[in-house]
Amino acid sequence: MSDPDAREPAAHEPAAPLSAPGPNHRLRHGIRCGCLGVLLLLPAWGLAAYHRAGRLLDREHQRVSAEVAERRAALAAERPPVFGEPRPGNAADDYVAAFYLLSAGDPSARSPRWQEDPPLVPASAVAIAQQLEGCKPVDALMSSEIYAHLDTGAPIKSTTLAVIASYRPALRFVREGAHRERCSWDFPWQDGWNADVPNLIDVRTLGGLLALEAEQDSDPRRALRGGLELLGFARDLGRHPSLISRMIGVALSQAGVRSLCQTYGRPGLEREDYELAARALARLAPNPTDEAFVNERLLTRINLLADSGRPLQSGVHSSLGGLYQFDLVAAWELANLERIDRRTRALLSGPRGPRLAGFRQLEREVEGAPSLLLEVYRANWSEAQDHIWEERAALDAARVLAAAHLYRLEQGRFPASSEALVPRLGQVPRDRFGEGPLRLILDPQTGELCCYSVGRNGVDEGGSRRGDADDLAARTSAPAE
Repeated sequence: MSDPDAREPAAHEPAAPLSAPGPNHRLRHGIRCGCLGVLLLLPAWGLAAYHRAGRLLDREHQRVSAEVAERRAALAAERPPVFGEPRPGNAADDYVAAFYLLSAGDPSARSPRWQEDPPLVPASAVAIAQQLEGCKPVDALMSSEIYAHLDTGAPIKSTTLAVIASYRPALRFVREGAHRERCSWDFPWQDGWNADVPNLIDVRTLGGLLALEAEQDSDPRRALRGGLELLGFARDLGRHPSLISRMIGVALSQAGVRSLCQTYGRPGLEREDYELAARALARLAPNPTDEAFVNERLLTRINLLADSGRPLQSGVHSSLGGLYQFDLVAAWELANLERIDRRTRALLSGPRGPRLAGFRQLEREVEGAPSLLLEVYRANWSEAQDHIWEERAALDAARVLAAAHLYRLEQGRFPASSEALVPRLGQVPRDRFGEGPLRLILDPQTGELCCYSVGRNGVDEGGSRRGDADDLAARTSAPAE
């Protein structure tokens, strides 16, 4: 039975208001204590992070110092010659003298340091430089004419030929000096990017003049050795840590191969000449891209440390104006460098297709990164890898053609295929751009023998570079009867 006094509330009567809960003093106290703890711990955390970054940079400084010391010890070590016993002389001095000579026509183009303190060069080099002071210098236009001639056989203007002829005493000095492969580029690693580097226009011009001199030399045996000297010069240029120097070395190496393969077909060469070429080419392995990458990375770390106030020696100035004096920022940039380096090293070791795709992705990531260091460090390593693969293909092709001439001396004809050269080569060099070894074909109409790689597009186009074809070919012919 329901309670008679109970009744339903009228629909129009408002509900009784709910009473507000009392304040949670414990929660408020906890929030206040948490905020206070954060405020107290934040400086401590920042100080700990700062000290941790400082210790990281100090450890990196020790690592780089040890690496620099190791590099200097390696530069001082003796290396066996490639082309036989070296003649008297200091090849490093020969190089400096060569640059000095090439700037003789325009003394104002010399390094400012040379104006105040001329380099220690042989007296004969100074005498030649004085003779050349009144000569017109080889300028960029003349240099391009030289390389157009070496590449395609294009004619050289008479004015350029006259200037080139005036440099013959300098070229004789360079070719009669110590062997180029004995030289080492003693780069001042402590200076990082601030270090003085050779005048690259002069370096490239010197290589072009050496190739042209070898091509025009009336003595084929001397011309062949001139081509080998140029290849040794190009390889030593590749030891310089600057990536642009490495690429100039690649161009000189390819010019040397063209000159050498043309010389193969001149009458007057004997078995020992081809054997010398084959032996030297087998040892002229270009420095891999990974080595240039390691060099560039070391220079980047040197400059980063200098910018953080940790120079490797006194008197070295930071290259970026001390932007990383704050250790937290410098450590963050060092972490960026390590992250990109790991990715780059892995990509360089892979096949060309995945490498291209991986570098495109990496480029997109670096594009949006708020890092000044990565902006400076954005070299196209995939392109550099292709150039060095092309250089390796050219040197390998020149070695195959030297072996083919030795086969010709024995059999009276060129081999029909590269398999016939396996007993002499051990194995035919592989084609890095394609599958299998380098190709070897003989043109029955012209008698020209062609050794080639399929090139960057990976398509066998019979050694052609016409139109879209990009095969990398070295060509030679039998001496005329």
